[in-house]
Amino acid sequence: SISDNCNIQDRVVIHALGNSSVIIGQNTSLSHGCIVHGPCAIAKECFVGFGSVIFKAKLENGVFVKFMAVVSGVNIPSRRIIPDRAVVDTINKVKLLPAVSEEFRKFSQRVLRANRNLLKGYKEAV
Repeated sequence: SISDNCNIQDRVVIHALGNSSVIIGQNTSLSHGCIVHGPCAIAKECFVGFGSVIFKAKLENGVFVKFMAVVSGVNIPSRRIIPDRAVVDTINKVKLLPAVSEEFRKFSQRVLRANRNLLKGYKEAV
């Protein structure tokens, strides 16, 4: 399921095998070309960067995944950042993840706001 006010950009793939699901929380952005493969749950106010892969994972509130990262088979606690090109697939790697900075939190909010404005413009044009 996809919750309200999500931003799903071009070439995003959301897929789940039979008897599994994908849940996308409110105010979450899935950027260009990322893959979200279930079973997986992404909580509210998360950002998944372009080209990243989320597989058999759970992202708690406010997680920021930078570009080309892979998150597989782990639970990521709230407000953690996954670095560019990182592979996070063990609990030991999860424990090393830094907290999301204010800069990245604001970036995520700007992306949502920009895409809401695009939607508003499209609706007005129709």
